[in-house]
Amino acid sequence: MEKLSTIRGASSTADFDGDGDITEGIYGEIDSMRSTLFEAVKADAKKNGTPIVYSSADYPYFFVDANEDVEPDKHDQGASVCYNAWTPTLLRAASNLQYANKDPGAFSHNPKYVIQFLYDSIAGLDTAAVAGMTRP
Repeated sequence: MEKLSTIRGASSTADFDGDGDITEGIYGEIDSMRSTLFEAVKADAKKNGTPIVYSSADYPYFFVDANEDVEPDKHDQGASVCYNAWTPTLLRAASNLQYANKDPGAFSHNPKYVIQFLYDSIAGLDTAAVAGMTRP
């Protein structure tokens, strides 16, 4: 029996994530785009002067990482410093990243929509990063 994550769909021959592999499952396409978006979010936050780190287990998920040690900075009381340097584009991209990370079955119930908002979020932060990708 085929693993769900390897299913591509007969009508889907596009290379959505731009890696040249049109045989990988839609899960793989989305996973690659999710990683690309995360890198774009980090690069944009750093460019804007406040590096960011993401933790899927700790609400509100995005934190300041000024020393870029991939750990949330702590304030005087010892709690993590919530990210507070949002631009509209960065907030939109981070929200879409969170949705894509928190819905592990998105590849099966609405993959083209997920690919569209990942593509659009990546393009909003770094137009060069979507070179080779395909938007449904």
